[in-house]
Amino acid sequence: MVNPNPSGFIGFGFSVAIENDLLAIGAPESDSFGGRAVLYKKSGNDWLFVTELVTLQMDTMGSNTAGSQYGFSVAIDETLVIVGRPELLQTPPGPGEVHVFQFQVNQYSFLQQPDTESSDGGFGYALSASEGVVAASALSSFPSVEVFEYSGDSYAQLKLVTPTDTLFDYR
Repeated sequence: MVNPNPSGFIGFGFSVAIENDLLAIGAPESDSFGGRAVLYKKSGNDWLFVTELVTLQMDTMGSNTAGSQYGFSVAIDETLVIVGRPELLQTPPGPGEVHVFQFQVNQYSFLQQPDTESSDGGFGYALSASEGVVAASALSSFPSVEVFEYSGDSYAQLKLVTPTDTLFDYR
């Protein structure tokens, strides 16, 4: 795997996700910890660069806000690619974000930024996705995991799980 821009992708490979012939790679230390995320597709025996997953929050220079750590976590679910941006290194720390991209008309386009109840920071620290359901953690003074379900064209929150929830009965 070749870094598409060795000087501009510090931390390339910090986070990775793979599904079938797609590979998402995060580089959250790039651009003063603003971060970047890229997508590759397998073709024969090679992995070819497809695109950089660009957010709406990028400035005119193509960078994320310093300290936002875009690409800290990545996940893939069929035609969707999800990228975490926990914002833990911003001053003051931001609430964090999760960005969803969808394959449409031969390209990946920004689809949605699901709303979060994690106002305390770190949302998007870790991600997992399967069959239209995404789990995103928030690493803050009140840690939580938010579970979202994709329905047609957007995500809606199913559940907010906190350490105080009784998830299992061990009796």
